[in-house]
Amino acid sequence: MGRPRKPFSRHEFEKLCRIQSTIEEIAAWFDMDVDTVNKRVYDEYGSTFSVIFRRYRGHGKVSLRRRQFQKALEGDSRMLKFLGANWLGQRERVEFLSSEEAKLALAESLGVSPDDLPDAGSPNTTV
Repeated sequence: MGRPRKPFSRHEFEKLCRIQSTIEEIAAWFDMDVDTVNKRVYDEYGSTFSVIFRRYRGHGKVSLRRRQFQKALEGDSRMLKFLGANWLGQRERVEFLSSEEAKLALAESLGVSPDDLPDAGSPNTTV
């Protein structure tokens, strides 16, 4: 007569898959060997671990995306920036100007002639 079967909760297994737990982590959770988890999944679901894991992992991804979207719609600026960059391909554009271009832009913003501004590298010169 063999050892008694260890408890295996479908509900717990599905939750672990949703949060992207590895098969090793799932085995540790149930205090089972990885091979035993594979066998129990097949017994419970009639399919392989990888097929069932993909199904519930997908549910977890949907939940995570939903929560990220909610946070963004609630005005979380970090989440808005993250989703903009990752979903919409938005990037911050950094533009480098030559010293002459910078001088022209500064003169325009100050409303003065570029000739009224000191040359780049001139220390402590006032406008």
